[in-house]
Amino acid sequence: MIGRVTKCRKDKGFCFIKEQDSGNSYFCHFSKTDDGTLESGYLVDFKVGYDWKNDRAFAKDVKVIDAWYRS
Repeated sequence: MIGRVTKCRKDKGFCFIKEQDSGNSYFCHFSKTDDGTLESGYLVDFKVGYDWKNDRAFAKDVKVIDAWYRS
């Protein structure tokens, strides 16, 4: 899936990724990224996993496609 990073909380180590086609948002912990950091606006490729304990989908295997962003 392709998406755009939104609502980054660098101090907490997570962000949300809005999927390009459906518009669904997915939680993403920085530990699930290829380099450990993301910024708002990054275009990323990712897969969706499911957290059965918390009953929610999340982004995993996140790879940055385009690191251009506006702050």
